[in-house]
Amino acid sequence: MITTTTKFMALTGLVFVLIFFSLGCDDEESPAPYCGDKKINGTDTCDDGNNSNLDACLNTCVPARCGDGFVQDGVEECDDGNFSNNDACTNTCQLATCGDGFVLEGIEACDDGNLVNNDGCTTACALPTCGDGVVQAGEACDDGNLSNNDACLTNCLAARCGDGFVQTGVEVCDDGNFSNNDSCTNSCALATCGDGFVHEGIEACDDGNVANTDGCTAACALPTCGDGVIQTGEDCDDGNLSNNDACLTTCLNASCGDGYVLEGTEACDDGNTSNFDGCLNTCAVATCGDGFVWKNVEACDDGNAEATDACTNDCELAECGDGIVQAGVEACDDGNTDNSDACLSTCVSATCGDGIVQSGVEECDDGNTEAGDWCSDICERECDAEDFVLGAASVLAEDSCYILFDASANWADARNTCSVLGAHLVSISSAAENTAVHGILTEDTWTGLTDQFGEGAYVWYDAPGEAVAPVFVNWAETEPDAAGDCTTLLFADGTWASDTCDTLQPYVCEYDWE
Repeated sequence: MITTTTKFMALTGLVFVLIFFSLGCDDEESPAPYCGDKKINGTDTCDDGNNSNLDACLNTCVPARCGDGFVQDGVEECDDGNFSNNDACTNTCQLATCGDGFVLEGIEACDDGNLVNNDGCTTACALPTCGDGVVQAGEACDDGNLSNNDACLTNCLAARCGDGFVQTGVEVCDDGNFSNNDSCTNSCALATCGDGFVHEGIEACDDGNVANTDGCTAACALPTCGDGVIQTGEDCDDGNLSNNDACLTTCLNASCGDGYVLEGTEACDDGNTSNFDGCLNTCAVATCGDGFVWKNVEACDDGNAEATDACTNDCELAECGDGIVQAGVEACDDGNTDNSDACLSTCVSATCGDGIVQSGVEECDDGNTEAGDWCSDICERECDAEDFVLGAASVLAEDSCYILFDASANWADARNTCSVLGAHLVSISSAAENTAVHGILTEDTWTGLTDQFGEGAYVWYDAPGEAVAPVFVNWAETEPDAAGDCTTLLFADGTWASDTCDTLQPYVCEYDWE
């Protein structure tokens, strides 16, 4: 028999062949003939170019037929791919039915292919038996169905009260016994309070009347709290099991604090006297703003809607960074930790001199309001040689300021002077920077490039412990040589030359704002 797995493997194989040819063939070459190309090739007896096994041509390119395991749409009712007439699909690809002359295994006991009930095989394809619809000798009845709820039981006996089967329209119940103390009485009626029989496990008593004052209530219960009758010592008795109405199941009047939520009156009731949990003493649900701090939920609760005091409207303690300006405490609060905007992370308004550059407002901020230290008293960058003793010329390029000092000094003194000013001997990392610095020279000038720390290993000495390898060089021809360990920017053409570090010459200090 062709199984679902076989079908899947056949389809998978076909898909693989299609993918193989679609990926592996040269675009300029015709694909080799294959089953599914809508052409009759080789051993093909049909080819409809699709993957369906439910039409007249299978995906193996052979015509569909009864017994191939595929149900041909509009032609076959079934096709199980075998030659057995005793299963659900006959060899003519028709669904097996009673009367077709073939015994359907596991379903039919017999099948003689006729409509006679007295020839050893009934028209229901069953052997003659009780339930075949024919009253046989020894049967009181035979209605031919499997129902025990009509006038004839499936054992071909007439239905009666006590047979254990509920006769539809006649009996309400039938438990097949002779007890009046269970849920079905001997008259096949459902047990009810007041029928005079004590229903075991359900009723405490049953005196067959509706009086509440004779030792057995109309609810077939012994007099007790919950029977609906107010007895001595009870505040109330509403006869139900609900603790959410005006009368508790203890027959006490409902009140706030009894631990039960009175529907329509109380929002909550936790049975305690604490105002610091989720339910207040007024039986209202705790909320932010009720004036009581809900333990482990609220940090504070001042009972007002003022967001700018010490307790926010979210019942959180006010703090710098919460986005709310706390009156009398904070100058601002923008809810972030960015120090480059108008409000610092300390909730102080940004000002010139606070040491933090305010983006889009200040060019620099060195933490003071003094001029002459590279950043003016209004937080603008300073790059003017006149602001420095012995300063001869200056140029501002990118984020750096370059000051030419024309007083001659050796390399070490020049480096120290720049350091005292908070700057460093110029370090050049591009041709553009070299051009800018060269433009303010009046003679050969010191730079910060040196190989004092390793012969031939030149570095920019920006500060103690800050030596940076050059990414740009502009050595003059034949330079550097071994004549010296320090580097001069030549006034003549802007190239570099090595020199002895004790040579006295001008120098350029560089200050970086970034």
